Amino acid sequence: MKILVVEDTPLAARMAGVIIEDLAFTPVIAMNAQQALDLIKVQTFDFIFMDIGLPDLDGFQVADSIRKSNTPNAAVPII
Repeated sequence: MKILVVEDTPLAARMAGVIIEDLAFTPVIAMNAQQALDLIKVQTFDFIFMDIGLPDLDGFQVADSIRKSNTPNAAVPII
């Protein structure tokens, strides 16, 4: 399982990545909204953990953009 973690706080992003790895899943970290939107164009994820307070867009705007994307990620669960 590949999980996208969208989190702009380095420590929180690293902690989430460690927990995901401990569960034997593969974490991919995006440090801002633009990185997340770029990643969903080139990779497919099984799950997305979304921070609400990102520096460039808020998590709701990013989730909306993912839902409207023409990618397999449009239907992926976003928490």
